[in-house]
Amino acid sequence: FEDGLMGTLNAQAQWNQLEKQIDIHAIANDGPDAITYIDGFVSPVKENIDLAIQGRGTYVEFLHTYASSFLSNITGHAYGDLRLVGPLGEMDLLGKLVVNAQATVTALGTTYTLTQDTVDFVHSDILLHDVTARDIYQNTAQLNGGIHHDNLSDLTFDLDIKTDKLLAYSMPSDNGDIFHGTVFASGDVEI
Repeated sequence: FEDGLMGTLNAQAQWNQLEKQIDIHAIANDGPDAITYIDGFVSPVKENIDLAIQGRGTYVEFLHTYASSFLSNITGHAYGDLRLVGPLGEMDLLGKLVVNAQATVTALGTTYTLTQDTVDFVHSDILLHDVTARDIYQNTAQLNGGIHHDNLSDLTFDLDIKTDKLLAYSMPSDNGDIFHGTVFASGDVEI
C-alpha cells in the first residue's frame, strides 16, 4: 500500500445492490506479527467510504508517501483501530494507534525512535500527547501537539518539543553539505 510492504492481501469485495456500495472484507497478512484487517464499504453512488482498519503489527512504511518531504527511512509497526470515513473527496482518519517506529528527519540527519507511544486520530488532526522520541544515543524528548491535515493532504504542524539533551543535527563532513557537524540541544522548541 502506497509503496509500503503490507504482506499478502486476501480481499473479498462484493457489490451490495441494496445499499449501492462495495462491501469489503480483507486481511493483509505478512506473518503472525504483522496483520491488518479491513472491513467496511466504499459507495461510488453515495460517494462515501467507511472502512474499519485494525492494525495488529501493521507496517508503517507506507507513510513515506505522505512524509517523504521531511522524513526518510520510516520503519516500524502500529497496533490499534482506525476508521477511514467520509465523502470520497473529504476523507478522514479516526481512532487510536500504539506505535513502535523509527524515522530520520532528513534535513537534520537525525533518527528518532518511538516505543509504545499512542497517537490519536481525530477530525483533521493526528495528535501526540507526551510522546517520547529517542535519538540514537537514547537521549529523549517529549512531543506534544498535532499534525493537522485537510482531508489527509496539506499537512501542517503544531508541535511542542521539550528535552534536556537530544541529538538535533548530525551531518558528516564527507556528505558535501556546506553545514556539517553534530549538535546536541536542550530546551523547548515549537514547530
